Amino acid sequence: MTPRKVISWLNLLMGALLLLVGVLHFMMLEHLTKFISSQLELNLEVEHYIVAIFKVNHIGSGVLVLLLGIMLIYLSSSGLSRGKKWGRNLAVLMGWGILLLSIILWLSVPRILLQAEAFKMALIFLSAVGVITVVPLLFFWKHFQEM
Repeated sequence: MTPRKVISWLNLLMGALLLLVGVLHFMMLEHLTKFISSQLELNLEVEHYIVAIFKVNHIGSGVLVLLLGIMLIYLSSSGLSRGKKWGRNLAVLMGWGILLLSIILWLSVPRILLQAEAFKMALIFLSAVGVITVVPLLFFWKHFQEM
């Protein structure tokens, strides 16, 4: 198998895993509500408001992860598997973006969120997807020269 095909399959797998994480985002909404409620000692009205804000943010993040997964699958099947420059360039851009997002989240989220195992696992996964998307393309940059 050529490096181009291996990289294409790796990115296809990363896209499929992003789709899975996007679906898991929606399945974790109830857990998110319980986690937030257990951390707050506020009156009921304020708690509902805060939980609603977190739910909207969580749903938006889930949609974003689904879109990233779809884009990575498309790039893998249409661009990378055929050795296209545009596929390589967009995949590298997406990989750097995902990696940068994970680094920013690691550095900026309140420590209490890192106590949630699901959140910690999602950050580890996001970091891994960024690395697995970018690093092979950087090593085999010249294998993607077709217009």
